[in-house]
Amino acid sequence: PESMAAIVATRVLGVLGLLLALYALHVEHMAQRASEGGYEYEALCDISAIGASCSAVFSSEWGRLMSKLGVVPAGSVLDLPNAAYGALYYLVVLVHERLPGGKPLLFVATMLSSATTIVLAYALSMILGDVCVVCMSTYVVNAALLFIVVRDTVVVPNLTDEAKRKNA
Repeated sequence: PESMAAIVATRVLGVLGLLLALYALHVEHMAQRASEGGYEYEALCDISAIGASCSAVFSSEWGRLMSKLGVVPAGSVLDLPNAAYGALYYLVVLVHERLPGGKPLLFVATMLSSATTIVLAYALSMILGDVCVVCMSTYVVNAALLFIVVRDTVVVPNLTDEAKRKNA
């Protein structure tokens, strides 16, 4: 049983995540167009004062994790930017209640998103050594969603079942 606060928080986080993913797709598209046109694109999230460059991160080989890890061939129809997969995840977050098997789907999608977040956070900090404000914002959104989904899918139902057994 989800509380109204959890439902609202999940929706707010889903919208925020979707907006971040769409912005990331926009930045990646504009950076690619600029590169092809022979000029540089500076996104709002490229903040030189703190050494942040989301456009560099999105344009790196880590910007397409599925092909980077060999899950899909580079250049294939499934070789999408991470932000595209993120947008799909956030859409699941927003509409899971209307889908058959929506709650288990949300749980699985959140676990996959969390694993991806860990890999990308490691790559950002340890391999690329870059700062990406949009990336770090999505990590916070994903961590909050993980907390809510695990609590409402695993913890609360188990506590409720345990209370029922004690009262029986």
